[in-house]
Amino acid sequence: MLARCPRPPAWLVAVCFFSYVGCARSHFLGEPDAATEEPDGGRDTDPDAGPNTMQDASADHAFPMRDADVPDLGPWTAPGVTTPSGDVFCGPPTASDVRVDLVARGDQLWLLIASASGWSVHARSDAGYRLIASGEEPSVRRAAAAPDGRFWVLPYGACAVAEVSTGTPRCEFALADALEGARAGENTVAMSVASDTEQWIATDYAILRGGNAGWGMFRRVSPNTRVRFRDIWGDRSLVSPVGDVVGVSFVDMWTNLLEARAPGAPGGDFTRVHGSDRSHLWFGTADGRLVQYDEPGWVVHRTATVRDGCEPSVRGVWAGGQQSAYYVTGHELGLVDANAPATRTVLLEWSCASSTTLEGVTGGAPDADVFVAAVDRQRLGSACGPVVLLRVDGQQVWRL
Repeated sequence: MLARCPRPPAWLVAVCFFSYVGCARSHFLGEPDAATEEPDGGRDTDPDAGPNTMQDASADHAFPMRDADVPDLGPWTAPGVTTPSGDVFCGPPTASDVRVDLVARGDQLWLLIASASGWSVHARSDAGYRLIASGEEPSVRRAAAAPDGRFWVLPYGACAVAEVSTGTPRCEFALADALEGARAGENTVAMSVASDTEQWIATDYAILRGGNAGWGMFRRVSPNTRVRFRDIWGDRSLVSPVGDVVGVSFVDMWTNLLEARAPGAPGGDFTRVHGSDRSHLWFGTADGRLVQYDEPGWVVHRTATVRDGCEPSVRGVWAGGQQSAYYVTGHELGLVDANAPATRTVLLEWSCASSTTLEGVTGGAPDADVFVAAVDRQRLGSACGPVVLLRVDGQQVWRL
């Protein structure tokens, strides 16, 4: 049998009654409540927001998290990573999973953060971080930069590639203008900048060559083959696309390498490519190998440790010089030496169950600092978003 609750005193009843009347009047008559009124017409404002905070109307659409929804996760830490005492990179909050691409030129570093609801490009220099451009196109996946400071994102909706250096995206060309007979769903997948005046673009099934004189198709895969490209690297004399096959060819002596594997190349599903020059290329594979092309031969390096529950696919590779390369898989950052194919130096190795995965690696120049992007999916919706920037200094890894 339930006990009877004591009757409340009359004064408490009166307080509750008048409080209810006041709240109801405010709610139904539209009178503002000073304690809950949102400033600036109801839009989120942050007096401490830095240049990396998404502003303007697109912010509400592309990154819809509100302050009340942001969990307090505390400082980000990971085994093997040193966190500085000063400011760290603070990207845009997003409630959906993100794609990340890193590009470095000299002492400049650019970071593309893209999700199903929008994208943003951030630049890092000695002065800190600044937002370059942002938009709502969900198609953006990759980025590229030229030595003169121009920066591109791709694909940009119906546009094959768009320059965003000035903050306002400018379409370079539509894929249909440069590629006759494009397959259904075909789009640009990667871009490689050989110089200020010459660039390469890989679509799913073709290679485009362009620059100041415009863009045009260089080579196309036969519709009868299963080749599908994922990445590309090229300079003024050599281009190397990768996908279901790996091709290495001199531009002025193109052979049928898109229809079959390059002579002597090992089999595999290739995911990433980078080179220090035309004679020293490194290829990542889906099964965790790093394949070195040291003209004219091939050397296979074992990279990621194959562990239960871990995805071994190489997600990024950067040639730190002619004799070494950095790589990242989802849970491992390592360095391989061309002179020691059987060994590797593991700089970071996280649990396969970790919420943080490594997504990309790059460097500004051979033998310079190396930069890595990581995504902590536990921090989706946090104030600074899920993207974390890291710097490799020798064999020490720092958070940026």
